Amino acid sequence: MIEMSRNMLPAKCRVLQILKDNGAMWTSDISEKMFEQKAVPNTNRWKWVIRFYLLEMQINGMVKFVDTRVADPSYYQEDEVVETKYQITKFGLQRLEDVLR
Repeated sequence: MIEMSRNMLPAKCRVLQILKDNGAMWTSDISEKMFEQKAVPNTNRWKWVIRFYLLEMQINGMVKFVDTRVADPSYYQEDEVVETKYQITKFGLQRLEDVLR
């Protein structure tokens, strides 16, 4: 069986890996980690895509939100964006481990 390296993981799996490694994080901090790891391009569009991925994963039970706040308007280039703090769930850990096998 081929073992997948972290650099080859799809973006959604990278988000789960970041949450596994760092614990609960704000959406903007997750985006910044993704940019640091060069998992996705550092653009405003990708900040919003990562937010969408997290919403999808929340609906599917892989992450849960633990807090909310109003985001810094300069980060998302929008006023009054609600930012969420997410944590990986047991189901999310299981799904990530399945991918890493």
